[in-house]
Amino acid sequence: MEIDFEIAENWNKLNTYQVGEILYLFQHQKKKDSIFREKLLSILFVDEDPKEETHSSNFKCEKYAKLLRETTPARLEEQFKPLDFLFKEMTLTNFPPVVEIKGQKFYGPANRLANLSIEEFSFCDHLFYSWQTKQNIQFLDILVTALYRPLNGSTNINDIREPFSRHNMSLRSSILPQLDERLKLNIGFAFQGSRNVIINRFPIVFPKSKFKKEKPKVVKYKTFSPMINSMSL
Repeated sequence: MEIDFEIAENWNKLNTYQVGEILYLFQHQKKKDSIFREKLLSILFVDEDPKEETHSSNFKCEKYAKLLRETTPARLEEQFKPLDFLFKEMTLTNFPPVVEIKGQKFYGPANRLANLSIEEFSFCDHLFYSWQTKQNIQFLDILVTALYRPLNGSTNINDIREPFSRHNMSLRSSILPQLDERLKLNIGFAFQGSRNVIINRFPIVFPKSKFKKEKPKVVKYKTFSPMINSMSL
């Protein structure tokens, strides 16, 4: 009897649960051993949280357990190579459209950062750079706070969030950092994937730079604003 599974082939095909769990695993388990890879496989094959113990999640767990009785995780990985895209360049560009905490809803940017202004992108990019190079989650908290804002009450279909303002961020600074870390990682790496799309699309305007996390030498951040402005002119 055949056992059918629908396995994501890229980051944007993963659902929110899968993205959060996979990114959390990458952040907190540095040793990429067989156990690590088996955990990744289980998240890909069972795309719902088993802890929820819903009828659907239980059924998927049973299907995956039956599959493992017929083969092994190592053979699955060797035959189908489902993990390959996870270890390549970050291509996640889908943001959670809305997050809710303490009864309040905050809305995120368009996928691929399509509706960010130059000022907002430059500000958020600096936060992203600081988070990646300093490995300090506080910069991720500020990045999430900058990107996720309440409705602006207008009919602007391109951006339903209130206009970007550094001064208004203090109103949300004690709320959004309380989001689950998995959700914040989803947002942070969706920014990275969207940023990669922009850089790859305009290689001359945005020369690639490698993030160096070693402490001895800190690379000074260079804002994208002058390059963006010159391109728009």
